Amino acid sequence: MAILEFDDKNRVHLIPITIMLDGEFYDASAYKASPVPMALETETVYEGLKTGVSQGFFTINRSHEVLGIWVGEGKWEPAGLKKAEKKKAPLEPVEEVEGPPVLKRGAADKSADKPKTGENTPPVKLPGPAPTEPSPDSSISVGGMPKPKVTEAPSEPDERPVLRRGAPENPIETPEVSDSRGTSAWKVVTTIAAVSDAHDKTPHSYHYLLPPQAEADDRDKVLALAAKEFKTRTGASTVTPLKVPTRSSKSATTAAQPNFENVNFETFDPSTNNEPVFVLSADVKEAKSKANNGLEIQHHVVLVVRQDIYNELHVIFSQISDPQHMDSQPRYDLIDLVDADGDGYGELLFRRTYDSGRAYSVYRVIGNQLWPLFEGKQ
Repeated sequence: MAILEFDDKNRVHLIPITIMLDGEFYDASAYKASPVPMALETETVYEGLKTGVSQGFFTINRSHEVLGIWVGEGKWEPAGLKKAEKKKAPLEPVEEVEGPPVLKRGAADKSADKPKTGENTPPVKLPGPAPTEPSPDSSISVGGMPKPKVTEAPSEPDERPVLRRGAPENPIETPEVSDSRGTSAWKVVTTIAAVSDAHDKTPHSYHYLLPPQAEADDRDKVLALAAKEFKTRTGASTVTPLKVPTRSSKSATTAAQPNFENVNFETFDPSTNNEPVFVLSADVKEAKSKANNGLEIQHHVVLVVRQDIYNELHVIFSQISDPQHMDSQPRYDLIDLVDADGDGYGELLFRRTYDSGRAYSVYRVIGNQLWPLFEGKQ
């Protein structure tokens, strides 16, 4: 598993996250690194996914380090993109000359081009050694053209997971490892999850579709839960009242709510059993007070809430971070819900940002809790 980061210059960068072997997850940025990690070997193909639906394919053609992080560069082909047909170059006419037969390459098989010989004419032997078939391991292909360089993984079939392999349509001759390390990052515009798997699977969306009014109601309910978590964690008292609508005809309840900004509300069905999981993220400013030394602190709130068959909501994960405590309380950002182990069920992929770096986590929803499948190190 990896993520694809699209920058503001229309370039795509692949960051390896985790690789699974015999049901165990390992850090893909270090697994079988010599020095290039196995997840970044040349011509490895990743499928970009959005909530389980294919967005395209990314083929690695070079790998290098950027600020100490291994990154794959290559070719991105969006899903549904119709490839233009290549026009064949016209064949050059071949002049007929007297003498021994002439070997022609690339010409069509036409009877007019064949040398005219009698039925009893013995075959003419060409000078030099007899032609031989090229061996499979030969670095020279038919026609004398060099083959694209392919880095083969060490021969350990019983101890290595299988990645999807394939040559790009137009291979780019670039070294697998760059000569120098990158010294600057890029501006990320879009991030999507990516998976390399030798087994093709039927696309399956993990998005949980709700009617607009029902989604608005659930969003407000989860916001009320987020306000309660925020007040409990920070002791904040500067809040504004909010009416939380319900789906029934009963009167609406009131709840104290901070002024949330940049609210993002996602609805998923990871187990495909019509029991939705909601993921909410938002920013909120804590007013100046003596408790925070008179500073207005910007907090980032993340909440994962599960709804059971009785429409009851259960908070199964919450994280509140601020710039002053990023060493112990990292900022959590949801990347997507993706099938991490190929069993058909989706897992939550988060990016954790510390004051000294970033890492990634993969969680599975089990009942009313999040079970960590993988916790990457920063």
